[in-house]
Parts: sequence; C-alpha cells; structure tokens
Amino acid sequence: MRAKEPKPKPSFGLGVGVGIGLAAIGVGLYGYFQTQNSLHPVAVSSFLPQINPQLAGPPSTIVSNGGVAVADDPLTRARSIVRHGFHGPKADNLYRLAYSAAYDRGRRNAYWVAERLTKESLEKLLIEDDSDTNKPDRKHSKFTEDPTVPPEFRVKPIDYSNSGYDRGHLAPAADVTESQKAIDETFYMSNMSPQVPAFNRGIWASFERYVRGLVRSFDEVYVVTGPLYLPKVDEGDGKFYVRYEVIGREKNVAVPTHFFKVILGVKNGKNYLGSFVLPNEGASHDSPMESFMLPVSAIERSTGLEFFPMLERKSLGNLCSVVKCGFLLAAKFKLKPGGGEDEG
Repeated sequence: MRAKEPKPKPSFGLGVGVGIGLAAIGVGLYGYFQTQNSLHPVAVSSFLPQINPQLAGPPSTIVSNGGVAVADDPLTRARSIVRHGFHGPKADNLYRLAYSAAYDRGRRNAYWVAERLTKESLEKLLIEDDSDTNKPDRKHSKFTEDPTVPPEFRVKPIDYSNSGYDRGHLAPAADVTESQKAIDETFYMSNMSPQVPAFNRGIWASFERYVRGLVRSFDEVYVVTGPLYLPKVDEGDGKFYVRYEVIGREKNVAVPTHFFKVILGVKNGKNYLGSFVLPNEGASHDSPMESFMLPVSAIERSTGLEFFPMLERKSLGNLCSVVKCGFLLAAKFKLKPGGGEDEG
C-alpha cells in the first residue's frame, strides 16, 4: 500500500470549483478506472501468432468451443477468442529526441507527454548569440501532422483553424535546445492540445517558465504533462457531467477541460514530487500555485495513469518544501484576447 503523499492546501482557484474538488477527494465516479480488470493487450497479442490449442494441456483440459478445441483456462481461451487480434484500446507510444508520449487515438490528444530537464539541457537558453544564424530556433519549425500516428487517427494543423483555440504544446518547444530536429518534433500535432488563447499564452506559459527554472534548484527535473476531462455540476439538475467541446474537420479533436503537470525533482539523490491541475481558461490575476495543487493520487484516479510507478511513494518528499511554488503572471497575459496562430 502506498503511503500518502504530502497533503497540499485544499484551495482551488480560477473557477476550478467543484470539478477539481471532485478529483481531489477521489469521488467514486473515477473509481472504475482502477477497478476494471482485463487481459493485458501485450500479453495476449504476443501469444496470437503461436495459437495451437491442442498443445495447451493434457486431453482432460480440452473443451469444445463451436467446433474449435481450446484448453480450459482463461488465458488460452482468450487466445482463441481474440485469435484475429486484440481490439484495444491502444496507445501510440511516441519516442522523440526531447520527450516521450502516449497518444490517445480516440480523443486525438496525448494521454501524457514526459520530459527530463537539466541545467545542461537548458544551458543554451542562457546564451544569446545572434550571430549564429544556424542555431536551433523554433521560428524555423512548422506545425505538422505526426507521421508515426496511423493516418486515420492523425490531427492536421488545419483541424485547429477558426476553432478559437491555440495549438498548445504539451512538451514546450522552449524546453528544447539540442537540435533543430528536436525542436521540430515538438511541433507534431500529437504534442498539441486545444488551449484557450488566454490560458496558453498566459498562465500556462508562465507555469512552463517556472518549471524550466526548477533546474536551478534540482539536479534533474522530470515532468509529465497531459489533458484532463473533469466533471462539472449542472446547475439545472445538480448532477455531474463530463462535457467538452470537439473541434476539427471531423469534430473528433477533444478540447480538455483542464491540464495537469506532475513534477519530480531530484536533488542529491532525493526525490521530491509536486502535482498541479490548471483549468483551460484565462487568468485575470496572479493566483498562488497552491490553488492548483492536488494530490497525485487524485490525478491518477481521474486519468487511470500511474506516475513514476517504480518509485516508492512514501519515499518522496514535497517539491514545494525545496522551492517556492509560485510565479507571477505577466500583466500583458492577463485575459488578453486571443487571435492569430502564433501558439506556444
């Protein structure tokens, strides 16, 4: 059993309201993500080419299934039932120079995007050399569909056109300095989520800068970022519903209601964890980061993900005990009207 992580202050701002509170207290609505038991697709699909039920056991274990002989055990029966292929769900695992990700084909967003930041990886950001015209720069990059995602599940840049949303990076281009190719890979549409312009260019951009700055306090910083689709109470009937807009040519690109960042800082061999959820809306004022803090277990329950599963949760310190969890929102970004296509 995992020990409880450090409890942040249960304060929720910027209209997160009941939806975030719901995740924080772990209401049973999310519980089914953790209680559904199914055969692991890799375990099953790896056996499919070797299906030979007659060799699965002694004659006494062979039963008839519509004229097909199968052994009387669940796994071997599964090999017969899905002999033509496991039906999913399937995530496209994406491996890039500067990040890794798992792509959700259904919602056309990533499940999560992970990065590793260090002082060395970001040191070029501190060097201003305008004479080097060949240095990697995001101005040379273009939004493009991801060629590694099957065509029928890809998002194209045009899917965001006239939608009112920015193509918001999950792994920021500003986190990448090593090569032009690495920067270009952050512009794949599989690394984008629809974001309200005032959010993307305001509090989200400010939060990304804060995360980059953590390399001054930690030896390594691991960041996992992703979308959330949280319930909200209906004022009419008092019930909770998960509602989100869809955009795109075929109306199949989901617009997340919130975004999360789970951050692991490593300092002198000790690990420190912080987890945050921000609503996909603009901020009108500076808000303390404490208002966006949630227990990582609440994010896990609502997403079905497990963050840093190879680490003992009870051994993790509180990120905010090492660094100040807070940043200022630049005045020029406060509820600035959206427009244009220069997303970040």
